[in-house]
Amino acid sequence: MSDSRRKFLLKSFSATSAAWLAANWPAEVAAAEKAQAMGAFTYFTREQAGEVDAMAAQIYPLPIRRARARPR
Repeated sequence: MSDSRRKFLLKSFSATSAAWLAANWPAEVAAAEKAQAMGAFTYFTREQAGEVDAMAAQIYPLPIRRARARPR
């Protein structure tokens, strides 16, 4: 009985996630494009952004992270 509940929950969550992603994909893409086009930091200063980038490098090694151009 627990297997059928687990399968039901897994399928429900998968379907819900897929539906949410399909419904929100255009907005997510637009937000990402807008953020890339801005080119400047809106929340962090350059120094703070460098620190956050260094912390992220400890969690996600460089080959995994997407290479991006840094504003100078």
